[in-house]
Amino acid sequence: MPQPHLTRRGLALAALATTGAVAGCTPGPTVRPRGGTAPGASRTPDAALERARAGEAELVAALDAALAAPKAPRSPAQAAALRQLRDAHAAHVETLDRLAGIPSIGTPSPAADASAWAPLSKKIGALEARVGQTHRAAAGSATDPSQALLLASLATFAALNTSPGRPVVDDTTSPAAVEVGTRTDALLVLLSRLRALAEGLEVGLGQIPSTDKLIEPMRKHLVQVWAARDRVEDQLRAAGEGIPPAELGYVMPGGFGSVAQARTTWALLEDDVTAAWARVAAASSGADRNRALDAMLAQARTALGLGAPLTRWPGWV
Repeated sequence: MPQPHLTRRGLALAALATTGAVAGCTPGPTVRPRGGTAPGASRTPDAALERARAGEAELVAALDAALAAPKAPRSPAQAAALRQLRDAHAAHVETLDRLAGIPSIGTPSPAADASAWAPLSKKIGALEARVGQTHRAAAGSATDPSQALLLASLATFAALNTSPGRPVVDDTTSPAAVEVGTRTDALLVLLSRLRALAEGLEVGLGQIPSTDKLIEPMRKHLVQVWAARDRVEDQLRAAGEGIPPAELGYVMPGGFGSVAQARTTWALLEDDVTAAWARVAAASSGADRNRALDAMLAQARTALGLGAPLTRWPGWV
């Protein structure tokens, strides 16, 4: 009998249960301030989070100026997407204020930018890229795994917005302490997600018309997923871990009754893998973390390309 569909959190707990690591796991992802200081307590502001906050505040100011510009954006859809992007960065600032122990000082109200939309969009995209690179470097060197996860999410979000205009969904996620667990724990979760994705692609290939243009990308991607699954199994063996058997079947997060349904289901499965790579990045260090950060971003781009929503905190459950 097929197993009930596992949500991101359910899938993580199921994989962790195979290692006996579920006991003591917190159900909601929050980021602990460095040193374990309780939320609200007086503490010294965290330098890495202060730098991240400064970059996010710079983006809020630039987007405010763009929204006030008389010549830009040039359509209601662009304006709405720009406001969503601005609000996402403002939410990042608020979260970083809280986690870094920075007194909330708000952001300045800049004068309207008189540029036309094309150069203004390019300017914002370049700023997103620069801030994202700063976040990425900080994520790579963070000694606190939960802080690495936070910074990885910020870096991924910025990298996905170097061409402004994509709608941003407010999914109400607000990072506040996550027990990342060991690298082995994280790899087991990733293995589960990759197996579920492979099964979804196999089901999709068997149900949508063989002449549809989605078939060939599905076939090619399935080969890539199999290879990724095998690499994760190799890493677990190298760490002296046994390979747990695959589930008898995963109930998918959507159906395959039409090409549109198949594409949506595929996107949701890819999004689950993005979150798994985020945890691997947080639980790793050095070159292993950098490879996981690269994989997280590539995975997020794949999910978005298939129609998954862009949320304010990519990689968070």
